[in-house]
Amino acid sequence: MTAKQITIGRLCVLTHPDRDTMGAAAANQAAQAIHEAITEKKTARIIVASAPSQIEFFACLTAAPGIDWSKVTIFQADEYTGIPENHPASFRSFHREHLLAKITPAAFHGIQGESQDPEAECNRYAALLAESPIDLLCLGILHSTILSSPISMTPALSRLWNSTKSRVSNRSTTDVFQTSIPSQKRPSL
Repeated sequence: MTAKQITIGRLCVLTHPDRDTMGAAAANQAAQAIHEAITEKKTARIIVASAPSQIEFFACLTAAPGIDWSKVTIFQADEYTGIPENHPASFRSFHREHLLAKITPAAFHGIQGESQDPEAECNRYAALLAESPIDLLCLGILHSTILSSPISMTPALSRLWNSTKSRVSNRSTTDVFQTSIPSQKRPSL
């Protein structure tokens, strides 16, 4: 079964029949964007989501041929506060298992959720993100259809997030949203 496509303005929405198909399609597009960034700038900076919805995507992306991961800097989109990096629920732990165990990027910048000073951690992370434009932003959609994004932010990180979204969405390539959420109406909670 092929993906169903709906276009709304510049947004192209593709609905896939299952997570495996969706993950492969999203990974193909992400790999192309990474290749383009490396070709143009000799480096790529990407932000990745942290959720089970990303498992198939990461499996396909890390297996994509020809990506020089030594030229790719990876950032986390989110992290829990108050738990250490080695905790199984930590998103850094998730990235180690599903992404970093398979590739060696130029750098991986994780959010230090266990920081005793979350404001300082947000400022540290915002400074890393601000060093250069982000080439690719890979967000996830949770089963509840909530978009995975940094929700609790300092004003500095919020401004940076908004400017990053603007730079990413203003790329000349078509914006694509991919989902495997069934079309039937979900019961309200």
